[in-house]
Amino acid sequence: MRSVVLFLVGCGLDPFAPDAPPMPGADTGGAVDTGTGALSVGELSVSPSSVDFGEIEAGGETTATVTLHSEADRTLVITAATVDGDSEAGFWVESALTLPGGLGPGEDTVLTLGFAPVSPGSYQGSLSIEVSGQEESAIVPLTGVATGTSGDDTGTPTADPGLALSDDSLDFGQVDTNSSSSMDVDLTNTGGSSLLIENIVSSDPVFTTTGDIHLPQVLEGGETRTLTVVFEPDDEKSYTATLTITTDSATTPEATIALAGEGVEPPCTVCDPTITVDTGGADAHAMEFFSTLGFGDTQGITIRNESDVDLVITDVYVNNDTSGGEFTLSGLGATTVAPWGATTGTITYTCNDIACVDVPLSFTDTNILHIQSNATLEPDYQISLTGL
Repeated sequence: MRSVVLFLVGCGLDPFAPDAPPMPGADTGGAVDTGTGALSVGELSVSPSSVDFGEIEAGGETTATVTLHSEADRTLVITAATVDGDSEAGFWVESALTLPGGLGPGEDTVLTLGFAPVSPGSYQGSLSIEVSGQEESAIVPLTGVATGTSGDDTGTPTADPGLALSDDSLDFGQVDTNSSSSMDVDLTNTGGSSLLIENIVSSDPVFTTTGDIHLPQVLEGGETRTLTVVFEPDDEKSYTATLTITTDSATTPEATIALAGEGVEPPCTVCDPTITVDTGGADAHAMEFFSTLGFGDTQGITIRNESDVDLVITDVYVNNDTSGGEFTLSGLGATTVAPWGATTGTITYTCNDIACVDVPLSFTDTNILHIQSNATLEPDYQISLTGL
């Protein structure tokens, strides 16, 4: 993918002014200067085209915003917004739009950028914005300066940073599968100087994190931020995992949180086993067949479970009478049909004479298909079979 670099330096020189010389080595590619401090890359307008966070104290944090505007007559899909730079700069980005996400014609969305430098110095980075179907990605330069020393205002070294957790274990209990539950943990810097939270890793992807933590995250001396842990089970079973938090602290380079939870079956809406049968015709309780001289007539049926619990079929059978043709079954028998599932099979009627007449007789229970199950309303589902 080819990138477009967007420059707007906050030091009095506007590289897009009519009389300004081009920036050395700048590759503007498909970017077009709009004359408003924004650039259009394809059908996306980015404003401003660079971000200078100015000067802040090391260990502090400041934010800025970048606005994305769609100039298309269709929905633009923003696939990614990422930052790159020195890890000690603590650049981060958050999108008001869930990515990947769409911008309708003329719509705007805002990206919030953060600068949280760990130590004094000048820092540079970049914000990269990618659009589906568009070759160029917009690259917005980021700059900032961190001032101060590693000690207090008098130059006296402060207490070494350390990480303390409000909880070292979280038990989510029972949570319905394909739903979620969240719990909070407070992370506190117990020292007097800044602490860098470098990474947070879960050993099982059903446990994820969110909240007021933007990696890499700086905690000033005594500062507390809240980490939200989310449990979203996808199977009915017990889960255990470990959440590992790594820092640049010499005293607590790593902290762990033990995680536990159980995925359970969601409560049912249709709680009674319910059977329905598709005979292929208008009557779900009757079927008619035609056969002569041994040429059989085969028809399919579908048995459905219209409930949130298992439908247990214990037997499927038909009693033929002693004359005429014969009904035979294939693929139909004892089985368990999952909630809202189905099973299929066939019934074949064969008459070996020129003509046969086989009709259902309830008093002899012949030529009647029985489907026996745990269905609440029709535990012995019957289909009358007629063969001609």
